[in-house]
Amino acid sequence: MLMELAVYMRKLRRLMLLDLRSNPVCNVPGYKDVVINTFPSLLNMDARDLDPVEKRTSMMYMSPDVLMFSRRRLLRLLYIQQLTRSKVSPYVPPADTTDVPIIVIVGYEAVGKGSLARRLAVECSSRIDLALQHTTALYHYANHYKVITRRNFDDMLLAGDFLTYSEMDGESYGLSKIKYNINIYNKAAGNKRDDDTNIMER
Repeated sequence: MLMELAVYMRKLRRLMLLDLRSNPVCNVPGYKDVVINTFPSLLNMDARDLDPVEKRTSMMYMSPDVLMFSRRRLLRLLYIQQLTRSKVSPYVPPADTTDVPIIVIVGYEAVGKGSLARRLAVECSSRIDLALQHTTALYHYANHYKVITRRNFDDMLLAGDFLTYSEMDGESYGLSKIKYNINIYNKAAGNKRDDDTNIMER
């Protein structure tokens, strides 16, 4: 019945006043939304002025454009996200992270960050592993970095293989995710304890 009403009245889209109170169609669910969307210029319906906000809401839900539809879906997702936020302590690590903590030593250049990290790795070798970065620099202390070619470095960078990445004096430095995972695996195989740590210089 609603479809017949819509087809019949589509020719009267400029209609501004409509009164169907004596018609049984008024009792059909969705009657008001169909009428409002069929007659966009309607100002008065069944002896009652239409609220512009109510009219716009009905039109938005019945026949939204692409932009309005996408905004409505986005807002709904945001509402769901805010209403279903889990109450988890900030000290609880995510489930997809490793149990091995990472310590990043930061500071100005030439203040001894690398020396401190290497000393800790030597003195506490049973619980601490030093992560060596890949680099394109050819001149540095032995066993402080893993040297690779610029092409290989760029390929790894584009593939997202680095946990960290930095540039200094035209040379690139990055900590490989694969190397990091191997370090964790090897330490775990060697009965690495819960308070064991991976240290890297930044």
